[in-house]
Amino acid sequence: MDQQHLRAVQLASVSLVALAALAVKIRRNRPTEWERTLEKVSQGVVVVRVSCAMAFDMNDAGFSVATGFIVDRVLGIIMTNRHVVTTGPVTADAVLLNKEEVELTPLYADPVHDFGFFRYNPAHVKYMQVHQIPLTPQKARVGLDVRVVGNDAGEKVSILSGTLARLDRSAPDYGSHVYNDFNTFYMSCASNTSGGSSGSPVVDYQGNAIALNAGTSTKSASSYYLPLERPLRALRLLQAALTSGSDVCASHAIPRGSIGCVFVHKAFGEIRRLGLRVETEALVRAAVPQETGMLVVEQLVPGGTACNVLQPGDVLLRVEGKRHPTRMDWCTTFLQLEDLVDDSVGEEITIHIERGFQELSFILRVTDLHELSPTSLLEVGGCSLHALSFQQARNWNLMPGSVHASYSGYMLSNVGVPSRAIIKELNAVRTPTLEDFLATLLTLHDGARVPLRYVVPLYSQYQERLAVITIDRTWFACVRYDLDAKSGRWVAWKPPPPPPPPPLEPQHVKMLLGGPPEVQAITPMLVRVLFDIPYQVDGVADRKFVGTGLVVSAERGLVLVDRNTVPVALGDARVEFASTVEVPATTLFLHPTHNFGLVQYDPRHVHDNCIGSAVLSDVPLEVGDECMFVGLSKTEAARPVFQQCVVRELCVMHVRTASVPRFRPINEEIVRFDLGLSLDDTIGGVFVDSKGAVKAVWFAYCNCSSDEELYEQFEGLPIQAVIPSIEQHLRCSNLVSLLPTENADSTGQHEVSVPDSLQLYFLDAELKLVSLSKACGTSEGSGLGLSREWAAKLSECGGGKRQVLIVRRLMPGLTALKEGDLILAIEGRAVNTFTEVEAAIKRDHAEITILRDRKEQTVTAQCSRVVSDATNHIVMWCGLVLQHAYRAVLERGFEPVGGGVYISYYLFGSPAHKYKLLPKSWIIEINGSPIADLLSFLRTIEQLTHNSNVRVKTCDLHGKESAYTLKTDHNYWRSYQVFLRGKTWVLHSIAEPTEPVSSSEGK
Repeated sequence: MDQQHLRAVQLASVSLVALAALAVKIRRNRPTEWERTLEKVSQGVVVVRVSCAMAFDMNDAGFSVATGFIVDRVLGIIMTNRHVVTTGPVTADAVLLNKEEVELTPLYADPVHDFGFFRYNPAHVKYMQVHQIPLTPQKARVGLDVRVVGNDAGEKVSILSGTLARLDRSAPDYGSHVYNDFNTFYMSCASNTSGGSSGSPVVDYQGNAIALNAGTSTKSASSYYLPLERPLRALRLLQAALTSGSDVCASHAIPRGSIGCVFVHKAFGEIRRLGLRVETEALVRAAVPQETGMLVVEQLVPGGTACNVLQPGDVLLRVEGKRHPTRMDWCTTFLQLEDLVDDSVGEEITIHIERGFQELSFILRVTDLHELSPTSLLEVGGCSLHALSFQQARNWNLMPGSVHASYSGYMLSNVGVPSRAIIKELNAVRTPTLEDFLATLLTLHDGARVPLRYVVPLYSQYQERLAVITIDRTWFACVRYDLDAKSGRWVAWKPPPPPPPPPLEPQHVKMLLGGPPEVQAITPMLVRVLFDIPYQVDGVADRKFVGTGLVVSAERGLVLVDRNTVPVALGDARVEFASTVEVPATTLFLHPTHNFGLVQYDPRHVHDNCIGSAVLSDVPLEVGDECMFVGLSKTEAARPVFQQCVVRELCVMHVRTASVPRFRPINEEIVRFDLGLSLDDTIGGVFVDSKGAVKAVWFAYCNCSSDEELYEQFEGLPIQAVIPSIEQHLRCSNLVSLLPTENADSTGQHEVSVPDSLQLYFLDAELKLVSLSKACGTSEGSGLGLSREWAAKLSECGGGKRQVLIVRRLMPGLTALKEGDLILAIEGRAVNTFTEVEAAIKRDHAEITILRDRKEQTVTAQCSRVVSDATNHIVMWCGLVLQHAYRAVLERGFEPVGGGVYISYYLFGSPAHKYKLLPKSWIIEINGSPIADLLSFLRTIEQLTHNSNVRVKTCDLHGKESAYTLKTDHNYWRSYQVFLRGKTWVLHSIAEPTEPVSSSEGK
């Protein structure tokens, strides 16, 4: 019996243990309250994708991802941060939990606090029941466990936990020139949020939003949350306005007042030192026992009603208004202050303060805070200009409303005016407002050079700077945008065209000559060439260039320049004589393989008998030859410098291939000299003999290191490489334009025409040099298989150079040759230098003797005509800069079979930026239609309407094809093209349908 009883007890114990384990397992598998809450909350949290189309206020143009949450699913209201909604032109959409996408319209952005609202159409959510998250600011307390549900660091639906540590933290300070909140408390919590969590709800275990995540510390795990009392007020006012059916904008529905004063909360101990009486402190502590301090004036914004009335350090006691009659309530919190001020817009209030142990009272008028937010934007010359906002005025201690250059763009940055500058004066006319600036601008013609006065608040607002800007109405459209507060959209309109320019008058050049006779003979022909580029085309790495040019024909205004100074044709060229006269010029010719080009100025604009045509010597340089170097210094005065030099070496130039295709001289022989300090401190020059004839030019090359760092390298280019091109150009009876030009007819179609004046041809292949020893080897069957007979012939070429040419790269279409072929002879004549190859090619084909796979053979190779390597037509579409594939791209050896248009660059904040259409690739299809060139591309995009879905197929430099989708945006990213017509660049808007297509057509 005892054993049976013992066994029964054991069995019972085992059963109890099993039941306990089962219970634990059941509890673990059962959803907790937090899990149920988070599952529900996640259905109301969205990913917000925002594209800032233009730089505005404190925001640069760009694309960002943040978080928002639904606070009214019936009206379709989403709450997020102000710095997400922004106050400028934006396009946005939201991605729900089930990855449905809905378009968002900016509904409201608070002028001060970091909250705002988007709106969406609830009918567009078809496959999900969204959850509305209630706002309960009263539930926030120290020690509360919270969860931040958002899009942390771009991760969809991230959940971070924390415990509220403080409810009365000062508003975070993010920097002196960015958005900062003020006149409010913040909450702090160690939740370690990051950028994508902006706009996330901070929820309790019941799923109520008790705060709004706004910012984070970069040095700790601290996160900053905005209390929801003011956002809840704004939401209720918006809901009332939207449900009433009244056609009222958000700024009228949500009154916001200001006296132009920033307050800060300070502890009683510090306030006593500022001048608070002990009696007052006792009264406050007795009336509000939980209070630890009071509000103190920290800053007065110029132009505010409190300016010159209140003073920093004043302690706020009470505030009285018409709607808040006189009472003894102490105003110790920001909420009390804002309640009264916001309810008194346009009215007077009485403020009681204590200053230096004395109580004072002042009557101040409350201004409308919304009127201090800019609602107009002017784009001109690629710049973005608008009125200075209240936020930035507070940062820089300036009066709101001044002309603020949020982005300096092409027109201003060319002369060193930075972004965030304040424009004070244009063409000697004061411009206190944007309207004054626009009125003055409309009186100036395109190309006018006028003075501009400005300040840079980041450095000093009291020191005005002066610059001479060139008004640009050629490269960029002049457009003004005005905010339609009811729709949230910025409406564009074009100001009147500029007046016609006056005729240029001849200018006289004052030459300062000195030095030996050969220096005095060549100095007048040395000019400084300045070149500015409005668009990133042809892989250019910069937008502003300066170098030395040589006048080779004073009669026709022809100037020889290097391709590091004028890398592309699309841009503004200017020629400066003796640092006294500057005249406009146009790009005539850019050599496709050598580092030189030609620009032309109008000789009628310059009067000086000293300026003649440089004498060019066709006698080649030899090692040991003495020359005189004459160049221009790097200083602003560009003074002439000279120095005796000796030829040290004749060699070839090698420029490393960069990841971004850009011009790279090939097959180029250079000359090196014994250099001195004078040459290192110049922007270029020439080498002349004792008679003043030019033997070589000192030109700049753009090279790059192994880690893609670009640097400028000066080398001597023998003038013999340049003479044939100059002679061909001088034979032209009319130098209207030697670039391939775009002739546009009435339908907007374009046809490329090539001038017949140039009769120069070249072998379209990159060659390199190999020593005869490597080509022949040490024995039969070794090396590259070059015979001793050919080695003997080649050793007699090129001035006795022991070398042979080998094909390194081929352009697409040159099929007669292969990489690795040894070039032995052209048209039966042995060649072993680049100069001999160029001299041997006289027509569009050539008989070339090569050594391929150790076998000698003769092939007929097609030769290319020397045509200017210039892009003369670009198209701007959805923020993409599109062009024909330029030579540097084709040098990579690949081009899509069906052609395409090449993506050279994309602009920040554009649809291309949002949908990640990357440069260095071709667009080969649009909505299934093949794209062969710019003409077929233009015909295709003309059918696309606003906000339509577009399928884009691309092909990169490696031949890999990819598919993308994007949505067009004709509000902020209209399509246009820039092309050359004769000698004039034309900006032409592309006609686009204005009505959106139906959903079936857009897919």
